[in-house]
Amino acid sequence: MARTSKEDKGPSRSCAPEALIASLQRGEHFGCVLLAGEEEYTKRLALDAFKATVDGDFPEMNMNVLYDPAPDELIAAAETLPFMSARRLVIVRECTLLSGKVTQFDEDAAIKRLEAYLPHVPGETTVVFYVLGKADARRRMTGILQKCGLYVNCERLKTQAAEDWTRQAALARGMSIGGPAAALLVAYTGAKLDILSLELDKLLSYLDGRKAVTEQDVRDICTSTREARVFEMTNALFAGRGKQAFLILRQLRVEGEDAMGILSVLSDQCRRVYYAAEMLHDGKSRDEIREDLGIPPFAVQSTLDAGYGADRAMLGRMCVACTDLEYRVKSGQIMQDAALESMMLRILQLKAIAGRRRA
Repeated sequence: MARTSKEDKGPSRSCAPEALIASLQRGEHFGCVLLAGEEEYTKRLALDAFKATVDGDFPEMNMNVLYDPAPDELIAAAETLPFMSARRLVIVRECTLLSGKVTQFDEDAAIKRLEAYLPHVPGETTVVFYVLGKADARRRMTGILQKCGLYVNCERLKTQAAEDWTRQAALARGMSIGGPAAALLVAYTGAKLDILSLELDKLLSYLDGRKAVTEQDVRDICTSTREARVFEMTNALFAGRGKQAFLILRQLRVEGEDAMGILSVLSDQCRRVYYAAEMLHDGKSRDEIREDLGIPPFAVQSTLDAGYGADRAMLGRMCVACTDLEYRVKSGQIMQDAALESMMLRILQLKAIAGRRRA
């Protein structure tokens, strides 16, 4: 088989993983690829799409997985002719030239060798550098790969995009999940697609023949993140359910959650309640409040209810108290647990005062 070489001397190219997968399905070829980003789920899908391009009866003979290879090892794998296939794939993992860890070889010499070779990878071969997490832009090797190849950045989805993905992924599994339930699921698990995928599989089994996922289904079966459980605790506080709030706090602390982290989330929620009350007073709609404050759709009403009947100036003082307690903890004036419990008691006191005013 005659060898061909593909050289890219143009500007750096980058694309999202979805665009890459579509390009590969259309038969497009890429010689050198940097696959990086926080979202491991889409990164694995992209890598699977590369593997699918290796055809023939013996695909495993045309794929090499190399762990932190020296340049000679990588080049030898890339230069090997495909066996009864049109394509060959070389996957490079744990490359110390990209991570900054100590290399087993001369780093400067290795970078120069690869910088000269990678623009000339044979046309039937693809070399994929697979990076766990984000690519370190400070590394010289990262810049070389971005210049001579394709950079695929698998970013973590924003909340709304994760909710849209959840609805589409549910449909692909033969079930449906509405906007509020999808928002609740994302709030419970975070926007990590691998976790969302696992939770959707659990929901599919839990439905036992039903097609529609409800918010209660999500509450019954899905594992909540720390922020979701702290949010549940703050909802109980602002509803005046002190016993429930302190029970959730005790469980969080037994499971090893940091008191300062809980206090930080609680402070954020206090500020949302205050700003929501101010915006409602100024005549803004629920949708405007949700968009401006970045509140999940299912949490808008509980955030508004939290400030119902309370004096806005008092809510403002509560926010100041949160900031003051955080400062006192960081400066060593008060213990974390004491500050957290003090803040919770202040919120309960505020709700009691608001309740008496409504009465």
